[in-house]
Amino acid sequence: MQKSKTPPERIRPYHERHVELITGAVRLISKRGTAGLSLSLLARELGVDRTTIYYHFNGKEALLREVRSWSANELAKAFSLAGDASERIRYTIRYAMENPELIKLWVNDLMDPDITIQETYPMWHNIVENITLQLRPEYQQIDLEIFFLNMLVSSVISPSVYQSKLHKGLSTEETITLFTDQILSMFTAAGVGSATRSSVPHNY
Repeated sequence: MQKSKTPPERIRPYHERHVELITGAVRLISKRGTAGLSLSLLARELGVDRTTIYYHFNGKEALLREVRSWSANELAKAFSLAGDASERIRYTIRYAMENPELIKLWVNDLMDPDITIQETYPMWHNIVENITLQLRPEYQQIDLEIFFLNMLVSSVISPSVYQSKLHKGLSTEETITLFTDQILSMFTAAGVGSATRSSVPHNY
């Protein structure tokens, strides 16, 4: 009796394989940090030949650049979500708290003068423009770039610091809720939208 042959692995389109490699690297970074990432380890983890990795990335730095770009877009994905502002803020805070190693990369890029704010946060210009359109006349003197940068830091960095340094007994869910409410309150205090959550800037 002839043994059945194991079907060969499907040849994946370039983009599909490329995304698989990036998300595999993201998982490794989340577990081991960037120091624990190597192309050979990624190949072993995904069960692919190292030549496949090098076909897509010429080295670890090239892979990390792609991971940074992927992470920036994941962070900005909040703006494609259905629902009100509170859901978008909760998504941003949760992503940051659950992916601390990726956020370290993101912060490094944010502080790098050679990397634009748009590369670090793809929705930057859209958000600032949207807030400008909704700002009440009595708050026109607010510097919107400073305002939104403060909001961004409050969403991405502050919750983890608050939980790990100031209130270690606070759960992740409690921290997310606390900061969501605080950020919504800051929008209202600045005259952006009103006290109702659904009226805070649609793109935040």
